[in-house]
Amino acid sequence: MKTIEVTGMNANNVSKVVSGLSMLLANLQVHYTNLR
Repeated sequence: MKTIEVTGMNANNVSKVVSGLSMLLANLQVHYTNLR
């Protein structure tokens, strides 16, 4: 990805963050669905 190259971030560290954010997003979607 060009974004990772531009920011100069390590791809291994970014993948951990992305997986964590994806899990957080999934949890928020489930929580919001349960509130409705």
